[in-house]
Amino acid sequence: MWNGENKPGYYDKKVTLTEREYLDIKQHPVHSYQLLKHIMSIKEGVKMGVLQHHERIDGSGYPLGVKGDQIHPYSKIVALADTYQAMVSERPYRSKQSPFKVLEQIIQQDFGRFDLNAVNELKKAIIKFSTGTKIKLSNGLKAEIVFVEEQFPTRPIVKIEQTGDIFSLKDIKELYIQEII
Repeated sequence: MWNGENKPGYYDKKVTLTEREYLDIKQHPVHSYQLLKHIMSIKEGVKMGVLQHHERIDGSGYPLGVKGDQIHPYSKIVALADTYQAMVSERPYRSKQSPFKVLEQIIQQDFGRFDLNAVNELKKAIIKFSTGTKIKLSNGLKAEIVFVEEQFPTRPIVKIEQTGDIFSLKDIKELYIQEII
């Protein structure tokens, strides 16, 4: 958070936020919208994307607690993109996660929170750009993605660099892509 003085704010804290700080943070979409609302060159959909980017399809988001069709289509896309980007990026309070692990979490744990069409487009993009990607698996082995099945986008077929062995991660549930190298 910019506090006007080039000092770290809430976003830079390395410890848990207080309840008051968390409530303040949850108002940032409203403050951002207020800055944009009178700028005529910015389309209304974009402004709604800013205001509603933390809203969730199931109503669990903030600041308005709206759900389903009450959320602007742009907001549904921005919500997923914002969450995905936050999870694959390094943060003061946690390490970054691999795009595959993040997509798996969005598909499994966050099912019903994000627009299914947006999730499917993210899935297609990851499938499209994954083949040939060098990765490190959770067991420390380096590998290359050789094929991604559409129904298992986070569990591709990989080739182990050291041995040349080829197998599908869908068959070894405890193994996952830890990072892209």
